[in-house]
Amino acid sequence: MARLLKFGTDRKFTEVVIEKFEDLYKAIGCDLVELTRRKVGGKYFDIYVDEEGLLKEAPEVTAVNRDCDCPLVGSLVFANRDDEGDVDSLSDNDIRRIKASTVSIGTASPDGFEGITRAVLADL
Repeated sequence: MARLLKFGTDRKFTEVVIEKFEDLYKAIGCDLVELTRRKVGGKYFDIYVDEEGLLKEAPEVTAVNRDCDCPLVGSLVFANRDDEGDVDSLSDNDIRRIKASTVSIGTASPDGFEGITRAVLADL
């Protein structure tokens, strides 16, 4: 069992408990899970995302790096990794670090500027 942190398209953080890897699919709301590793607040975390997120109609950016390229879209689940490479729980400090790493970003559509939203700053 692992205590993880989800950042959803509603721009809210929610703690989630994962008992088996398949629980990630439900937490993210997808059919295919992809793993990426990014630096958030000075520490590397595993971030699980919807592998098909960019293929969906109107994907919502939920994480960017400092150059605002290589965005992540859809719900994100943050985790640590144990010595064997398996999903591991986040500490209270990790959760505070991730929550403190949100930034405001502008959003656009083919018609132009849409507004401002929140995303997690996750560097490569």
